[in-house]
Amino acid sequence: MSLVELNSVGKVYRSGKVEVHALREISLRVGSGEFVSIMGPSGSGKSTLLNIVGCLDRPSSGSFRIGGTAVDRLGDGQLADLRNKCLGFVFQGFHLLPRLTARQNVEMPLVYRGVVPRQRREKAEAMLAAVGLANETGRLPTELSGGQQQRVAIARALVGEPVIVLADEPTGNLDSNTGREIMILLQNLNSERGVTIVQVTHDQAMVAYGRRVIRLKDGYVVDDSPA
Repeated sequence: MSLVELNSVGKVYRSGKVEVHALREISLRVGSGEFVSIMGPSGSGKSTLLNIVGCLDRPSSGSFRIGGTAVDRLGDGQLADLRNKCLGFVFQGFHLLPRLTARQNVEMPLVYRGVVPRQRREKAEAMLAAVGLANETGRLPTELSGGQQQRVAIARALVGEPVIVLADEPTGNLDSNTGREIMILLQNLNSERGVTIVQVTHDQAMVAYGRRVIRLKDGYVVDDSPA
């Protein structure tokens, strides 16, 4: 069974009498263990597609499932619960809480799940070690490099063992060498741990680290092929 299933999904934004069709009749599947890149020019709909898959936005038409659950039928509370239990997010801007240490930032998804403090600490430290930050758990974000901050963000995305990790331009704020390090980390997490990853990127070089690329134009899928 596919982890993600979109059937004829459309998204229309309305401003007065003006309609903007961000997505048009999108049908695609993402299976367990895939590493998929979504590409396209500005305005092609790639961020809208990621937001729908991430349950941050709702489609205007069509149907959408994650792990067999009909997402388009869920209420807001159920969507929030699904995001917390099934999805991990990595953003271009890191979005770490500045007054919390690396470990405390990684613990946050577990706090919302009600995991007891000792287990939170153990899981967060283990995940930070997995991304190469075993010695940085007590540092604040301002004491870390950009690449280290993104590693913390990846650890936070993974600590709850999500069904799928969604990455929005994960190397966009990094220099090219650090960006390659982050992509190798994601690639290894995908190949060694079986983590399913869907990333949005504008950088063709980043596509090579995945296994499949979906290209959008004007809200349509115009190509879906191996990377």
